[in-house]
Amino acid sequence: MALEFSKYLANHFRVSNKINFTYEDYFDTKFEDNKFDVAYNSGVFEHLEIDKARILLREMMRIAKPG
Repeated sequence: MALEFSKYLANHFRVSNKINFTYEDYFDTKFEDNKFDVAYNSGVFEHLEIDKARILLREMMRIAKPG
């Protein structure tokens, strides 16, 4: 549902030609290291056990460019 809503918003704001959508396991994405300028999530961490939150944070740091 979230992915479909994201696509709707991208169309609404006329930026869909600038966005690639993908559906991944956020604990173990298939993205290469340092692929993105930013890795962001909203409303996720507070629902995870501390060990899972650490795994997610490590994955976000791995796929984001340093600095």
